[in-house]
Amino acid sequence: MRHGGVVAESFKLEVEANLAAVIGRLRNDLQAACNLVAAGTNCSATLRPDQFEAPNLVIRLSPARNLKWDEESGRAHFAQWVVRNGLRDAVEAMSTYLESIYQVLWAWDFIVNQPAEGYLDEATIWAQKDVAERDFSNAEFKKKVASIRDLLGPLDQTDSAEMVLSIHRLRNCLVHRNGKVGKKHARSGVLRCQWCRLYIKMIDPDGEHEVSTFPLEIGPGSRLLVRSSPITREWKIGDTITLELVDFVNVCWTLLILGNQLVSSVEKFGISHGVHPARPQGAPPLDAFEFEFVGDEIGQLIINEGDKTDSQVTLRDLSTGKCQAGS
Repeated sequence: MRHGGVVAESFKLEVEANLAAVIGRLRNDLQAACNLVAAGTNCSATLRPDQFEAPNLVIRLSPARNLKWDEESGRAHFAQWVVRNGLRDAVEAMSTYLESIYQVLWAWDFIVNQPAEGYLDEATIWAQKDVAERDFSNAEFKKKVASIRDLLGPLDQTDSAEMVLSIHRLRNCLVHRNGKVGKKHARSGVLRCQWCRLYIKMIDPDGEHEVSTFPLEIGPGSRLLVRSSPITREWKIGDTITLELVDFVNVCWTLLILGNQLVSSVEKFGISHGVHPARPQGAPPLDAFEFEFVGDEIGQLIINEGDKTDSQVTLRDLSTGKCQAGS
């Protein structure tokens, strides 16, 4: 190929994107955070005051000798510390996931929108890619979300961007202010955060009601549903944020569903530009999940996500009241 009087070498640029691996990493990271928070929560109930001292050290650091925790306060501080750090890890996993999604979108967008005339050598292409990925990685979380939505354009079906941004603001307050709400993280004097809550609902001859106590008996003609619905939590300036284990689990659930929505949008973007995934996927809205458990059988309730059946909510041994969300 001759370009500007100079003979230029022509080469073929191929892009292979494994979206299953991208969403798989998010799932693994969220599962790891859930495992560690569960372990920390289980341990917090049996902590003793002497266990807050570092063992086998010749010299111990005591910046504040007057700070002494009794058994109750020590356990409470540790439990909150575990949940806060788990939430930080979960949100960081989402940020890393966005970076992987951006890499795919940038490559596809480059191929589709490269100039009809002109020439870019391979080194220039990789240099542009490295700069774009570095700038994206260094950007604020909200700018990452905005950049991806701009690339997707009308194909963006992540209808809950504000939800994930509110979770990120919650994370920032916990990490940078130890959970005490200040003006920086509040809007109109309030830090408002939204995520989705999983809950169990019973439909029987007496009507519909939410299940909150166990053991649970499911009689003939009864149905047990596991549903997901958005909830909102608010803290005023000066409040200290406290989160329970169930809040953390629901935040992880929300991030997973948002991740599924986003990868579905990316797949549609690829299809619209001539890329044909082996298995197109479609993610329903956050409040559209409904899992039905009929009769007296105990087993797995599978989320229906188009052709996917690998995300699941498992009810384990209803006689002991254990209900676990997983993937």
